[in-house]
Amino acid sequence: NSCIKRIKFRRFIGQIAMGKSDIKYRIFKLVKILLLLFALAVFLLFLNSFGIRIPCVFRLLTGLKCPGCGTTRMCLSLLHGNVRAAVYYNKIVPFLLPPLAIIFVRQCYNYVFNGKFVFSKLEHWFFIISIIILLIYMVLRNIF
Repeated sequence: NSCIKRIKFRRFIGQIAMGKSDIKYRIFKLVKILLLLFALAVFLLFLNSFGIRIPCVFRLLTGLKCPGCGTTRMCLSLLHGNVRAAVYYNKIVPFLLPPLAIIFVRQCYNYVFNGKFVFSKLEHWFFIISIIILLIYMVLRNIF
């Protein structure tokens, strides 16, 4: 009986140790992805400083503005602290960024400590409503 307890205790300790290494692995993986995204953002800012901009493929193909048109200039304005200019370049996305940032941080936490992304019903509804708002915005910005 005491032998079985020792075996169970060793398994438990092994699971705790394995869980910590899993967490370290997921943190390392998440940091790599975030560094890659940061490097991409710095590269795009570098290109933008020389006047090289990535054109909107949707606008090139259709001639219409997509919901994301103006997002690069909006992000640059936000980096300079100019919220008014950011809203001028894109009327919707600046208001979606704070809740998206909260969801992003929450999902990073879930991934590190649970190993998976778990979206709440509120987050699902936020995404659905955001897509609907962006589609309506796309239609309205091309009409007016």
